[in-house]
Amino acid sequence: METLWFRVDGGPTMGLGHVARALALADEARARGFRCRFALNDDAAARALVESRGFADAASVPPSLADEVRFLAKAVGGAPLVTDLRGRDPSFYRLLREAGLWVCAVDDMGEPIVAHVVVNGGAAPSFANYQELWPPQRFLVGTRYVPLPRPFADEPPAADDPHRTRLLITFGGSDAADYTGRALEALADVEPLDVDLVLGPAYPYVRAARDLAAASPHRVDVHAPAREMLPLYHRARMALAAGGITQYELLSRGVPTVSVPHVAREAAESSAFAEAGAVVALRAEELRAGGPVVELIRGLWEDDGRRRAMAAAGRALVDGGGAARVLDVIVEMAR
Repeated sequence: METLWFRVDGGPTMGLGHVARALALADEARARGFRCRFALNDDAAARALVESRGFADAASVPPSLADEVRFLAKAVGGAPLVTDLRGRDPSFYRLLREAGLWVCAVDDMGEPIVAHVVVNGGAAPSFANYQELWPPQRFLVGTRYVPLPRPFADEPPAADDPHRTRLLITFGGSDAADYTGRALEALADVEPLDVDLVLGPAYPYVRAARDLAAASPHRVDVHAPAREMLPLYHRARMALAAGGITQYELLSRGVPTVSVPHVAREAAESSAFAEAGAVVALRAEELRAGGPVVELIRGLWEDDGRRRAMAAAGRALVDGGGAARVLDVIVEMAR
């Protein structure tokens, strides 16, 4: 059995999207017979998420860059290494190659990375300006390559499926800025709806969110965290969500989405999706009581035609097959 290593970070500040993408690739690799190993930063939520998916022997990386490179060179050996990290200086990848490692880097920011394969599944081209610096290199760019779990490649229920009756509110694995609380307060003036409220594994305001949900005029089911997101996506008539990996999952499931990005990169992604007709993008300051989000939810909820068009546009951009495409290239190049 061949081994595939994953070096990934997650936590309250950066969220768990990087871990989720790595897990999508690991699930695809495991289905093809690979043994998958993880090396993580020191974060309990990230480790718990990895272990919950059946990867229980995750290693912890040393804190210093030099020690981390030495650790990875020894642990990984001749196996392929997939990284999904935020804020790493490009010199990190040069050190990995100089240490003899074969590396596939999942990237968001378009940095000059010298990994053998660079994957950027984003919709905003301004964050994917790559050039070959250390051949051989392959650049897999665009939404066809965003890694999602295998079931996300299946055809979703239609946008007007009668079982799609609920509003889904989900702001990712951590939501340190508490967009969740803002959303619950903002929607107090909307006519009562059935709501699924998802609180991520690293969300820090669970008690306050439960109190807001209990006082809401809506019929709110709180999932803290959700055991399985797919059924929630498939019963959602529409979603109010963050602009990270959750947004890609929603689009692949044909869920019309009002997107509220957290950071500049997410804002660029949401704008690109909005231009394609797949989402409606809001600024953070618009997520408030009396703000435009109220009329947006009301209008989209009743507009079957627009929701069908948004669902079709989203599914055309994100078909859920990215993990398989990326792994095909990893296997081809690494061998």
